[in-house]
Formats: sequence, structure tokens, C-alpha cells
Amino acid sequence: MIISTKIKSTLRSSARRCWMWYSEERKQCILNSKIGRGQYKCVLCKCTTNKIEIDHIIPAGKFSTFKEYGEWLERLFCPLSNLQALCKLCH
Repeated sequence: MIISTKIKSTLRSSARRCWMWYSEERKQCILNSKIGRGQYKCVLCKCTTNKIEIDHIIPAGKFSTFKEYGEWLERLFCPLSNLQALCKLCH
């Protein structure tokens, strides 16, 4: 069953918000990149920045059916080994 654009957008944004606030793997990735108070190190360019973005090495991708939504959630809430801390320019 194809999901309407409005429902798909709501599901995607809600799941991403949950991942941002509740994913222990994401929190650990942030802690691993921390080098000082409010300072983080980008894994690609090695720069120091006060804002870090967490990137999926293997992208979570997109979904268009309810079956694909479950698979997408598994890719979104992935193990720590699939996450990396990047500066805004590298992301």
C-alpha cells in the first residue's frame, strides 16, 4: 500500500525527532566526538567545531510503503558502527 505524501512526511519527521532525542547510539556518537566543553572533532576533516552533525554512513534512505517504513526505521535506528560525527561542511 502506497503512503500519501502528508502521512509519509509526518511519519518521517516524527521518527527522526525520536531518533534525535532518544537514540542511545546517537548520544554515544556525540560523546565519542567530544574533545572538550562544547568542542567536537569531525571524523572526516579532523576540524574542531562547536556544532556537530551525526551522519548515517549507510543512509537511512527513503520509503514509500508501510513495509518499507519498517525497514527504514531499522536503518534509522542503526548500530553505533553506522554513525559518524561530521562538521556541517563535511555533512
